[in-house]
Amino acid sequence: MPEPSSLEIAQLECDAAIERLYKVFSSYRFRFDMPCCIPHCFDQSEIDALGEKALHSLEPSELSSFTFQLLTTCGDVADFKYFLPRLFELTANTLMGYVTAEIVVGKLAKADWHAWPNLERVAVNDFLWAWWRLKLELDDSTLDDGFAALCCTDDNPTPYLRMWRDLEETRYAVMLARFVNEHATMILAGRGFNGFVNKEATRTIQAFLREAETRARFEAAFYATKNRDDLKALSLAEQLVQF
Repeated sequence: MPEPSSLEIAQLECDAAIERLYKVFSSYRFRFDMPCCIPHCFDQSEIDALGEKALHSLEPSELSSFTFQLLTTCGDVADFKYFLPRLFELTANTLMGYVTAEIVVGKLAKADWHAWPNLERVAVNDFLWAWWRLKLELDDSTLDDGFAALCCTDDNPTPYLRMWRDLEETRYAVMLARFVNEHATMILAGRGFNGFVNKEATRTIQAFLREAETRARFEAAFYATKNRDDLKALSLAEQLVQF
């Protein structure tokens, strides 16, 4: 039997982290009388419909509008915790529709998640790391948005960047180089590479780009590849992080 690929392993780990979220947050219950802006933002029937199905069965189309307003005009932290496993599951599978990962994951900061019980914090943190590892393996068009979402958690995003940089295979360094080449000008000027990323997170990204290890990683990857496009990307990134 062949060994599982790094993508398969990352997917399994993310799936396991999602299952832990469902387990850890299972004590929270749907509240038909949750505080909501009714009838201006929602009809009561819309809220009731969310409680008439099992949490894991709720579809993106049923959750999108509610999720956008969650913790603003509808629901409090306990309600967010009830929905959290399904919202993060849909986010991990890029199924939330117009509600972006930055909005969903960014609700952690709004809910002051660092003050939550340790078991809940650990489960969320484990998910974030597993999700990020999966994002790196997928290397799709949502990678930048995924990293931006991590910048919205009120955590320092540097550890996520260092994990990306320090993965052994050259392809990860090339991915990081392309990210740097696309966004370095704005980041080094103190502007967020994404509208959801604040100045504090941008400063930590600036510091990461200036770490000697970051430049050294690009240099090492440059000498480890023969692909012309990759060589160009790595060379430009190495130059950009010197400033």
